[in-house]
Order: sequence, then structure tokens, then C-alpha cells
Amino acid sequence: MSYLDKYTRNKPSSLRELRVSDTKRLFKTHYKDTPSYFKVKSANNDLFYEMQINDSSDLKDQKSLTTSIDSLISLGETISWNDEYWIVVHFDKNMGDVYKRGRMYQCLHQLKWIDDEGAIQNTWFTYYSNDMGSLGIKEGNIFSLPDETRRLIIQNNDYTNKFDKGQRFIFDRRSWDIHYIDRLNSNLIYIVLKEDQFNTATDNLELEIANYNKLAKYEISISNGEMLAIKVGDTLQLNVKTTKNGTPVEIPLLFTSSDDSVASVSDTGLVSGIQKGSCSIQASGKGVSTSIELNIIEELTPNYTAEIIGEDSIYLNRTSTYTAIFRNNGSEIADTSRFWITALDGISTTDLAIIESQNPSNRTCVVKSNNNRKLGSFTLHVENSNGLSTGKKDIKVKSLI
Repeated sequence: MSYLDKYTRNKPSSLRELRVSDTKRLFKTHYKDTPSYFKVKSANNDLFYEMQINDSSDLKDQKSLTTSIDSLISLGETISWNDEYWIVVHFDKNMGDVYKRGRMYQCLHQLKWIDDEGAIQNTWFTYYSNDMGSLGIKEGNIFSLPDETRRLIIQNNDYTNKFDKGQRFIFDRRSWDIHYIDRLNSNLIYIVLKEDQFNTATDNLELEIANYNKLAKYEISISNGEMLAIKVGDTLQLNVKTTKNGTPVEIPLLFTSSDDSVASVSDTGLVSGIQKGSCSIQASGKGVSTSIELNIIEELTPNYTAEIIGEDSIYLNRTSTYTAIFRNNGSEIADTSRFWITALDGISTTDLAIIESQNPSNRTCVVKSNNNRKLGSFTLHVENSNGLSTGKKDIKVKSLI
């Protein structure tokens, strides 16, 4: 024992505090030496926990756990142990301030659902019986449930706490909804599910997700062009557009280069040419990604492009404003614009819409759709002053009904 430990131990305090301190130190020193000691990983984060795991009854799907009083593990925590998942459902209230003792149940499956943001969430669950008092450490717990009812224990977290009656799930090749929910425990939620009707139009049986039609569709696009070139030592800012179900939104993006020795990319999408060569730059987020090919060269060859920014559709007898962006090798250039409209073949005229006005200096135009109830699609074209930068956009005329 070090001088500091001796000093700390012999400071004036109660006899109980001394014995608790000695017992805690003895427990921490030796509890790892038993065959029942394991280091397990949380299923919810990157934390690891050290504990003793033992059979708590004749039921193999229940185990008792003992760990240090200082362990961060809490009720509702799900751990991975022996290639299975277990959820902590009980802790004894007071074990002499020396250690924690509790019980964990083997998880049976995962609940999956679409949250308010349109993202897929999941949580592990286990079953519980009618007798809520049977969650003690020593008692066995044998129960049966009607075929059409399931009683589940899940972790209480920011996502599951939003559950309410009527929330639907799919597992065991059947659909279920919440009939009863108890959120009084800050770490655990008890729910009763009743069998529900499967909806072939909105549910995904293969993925086990109810109301799968609510899944948000994110898209990422880079408007600089498909093949870009910059000189060694130059930089290029990527113009990235992100949408959710077709509506522009901002989402966290990760930019990566396939070869950092050729070109690097910052967290904001600023590309820097390092040495001559080729690579791809990828932008990813919300489970989707897109990429562009990039050449780093010593001398640039002009590569002119044009992009039209605006709505993809117009209602009958309505107007919409469109803006042109001209680029050379992905970098914006200042120039004047000229817009015109054709049928989808790019040649024929169309009576679906007209250009009501255009401002060459601002590179904008106002398009007005017809008021003759004619529906369909047309193409809006644009070019710069010398005609080297050209672009087009297909636009659909829709009914208000």
C-alpha cells in the first residue's frame, strides 16, 4: 500500500466508511479473477463494461450480473455477450455501497420504425410477464402469453420515449401496435402489443418496418459537373445540393478523396489540387452519397457548362423564376444569359409554356405555364453570350387538382 493510500485510509472517518472503502478496494482487486468475469460491449455506444455474469435461475434467458459500484452501466443498457444481446432490467437498490447487483434478460429481436425525421431507428427488446414484481434477483419467472399479445421491455431513450398508443411494428412475420405503454421508469419502457393488420401498401415485411412509406428519401448532387479539372496548387469549391423527398434541406456531409496524394478535400467541400493525376471526390450523408471524377493537370483545357436552378414543375397558369449558373471547369464565371423553350425533343415548339420575361445581366427568366389546361413537359434552355456554356432543364406542367 502506497503512503498516499495509507494516509487516505487513516484519515479520521467512521468505521463503516473505512470498511466500505476496504471492501470496495478488495472487490475491485479480485472480482476479475473469477471464471464468471467478462468484459462486454454496449450495443448502444462504444462503452465497455466489466462484470461477473452468472445464472440467476433455471431459465437460461436470464442472468445475474455483479459489477463495481462505480460502473456506468444502468437500467435499460443493452450489452453484447456470447454473440447475443442482453438488456439490464433490474438493479438491487443498495448493496452496501460496494458493488451493483442486477439482472439481465436475453433480447429476442429488434423493433424497427421510421422516426419523425423519416429515418430508420431500432431498439432491442425482451418479453416480460404480467407479474411486474417477479423482476427480483432470486425469483424465477415463467409465463405464457396469448398468441395475439406480446409484452415487451425496451430501453427508454430519446427515440423510444416518443412512442404512444397506436405505434406499429413488424416482427415474427406479423404486424403489431401498442395497446398499453408505461414510461414511468426513466430507463425502461414496458409496452403491450396487440396483433394488427398488415398493410401491403405501406408496410415492409422483409425489412420488418411498419409504415415504410414514411421513409425519407435523401439525395445528394454535385452541380460542378461530372468530370472536373483543376491545376496543381489551385482550389475548387464543390457546389452540393441536398434534398429530402425532393425538398432542399441541409444535412451533415462527409467529403472524402479517393487519393489524398492527388487531391484533398476539406470538411466544407473545398478541393485542393496536390499533384498531377486523377481521383474521385465523394460527398456522403444520411446513408446516400454521390461522387465526381477529378483530374489534376498542369495546364487547363476549357470545359464550359451551364446549370438552370428552379422548380421541376409549374401548376397551370402560374409563373416560376429560373436562374442560370455558368461554369468553366467547375468554377462559376460571370456572363449574360439567353433562355428559350422547346418541346422535349429540343427542336419543336410547344404551347405548354412561354418565357414571360428574362434578365440577361442577372441570368434569370420568368416562365409562365399555359391556361388552356394542357398538361405535359417541356424543356427550358440557356446559353451564355458566346454560346460555349449551354444547359437545359425539363419542366412539367401540373394540374392544381
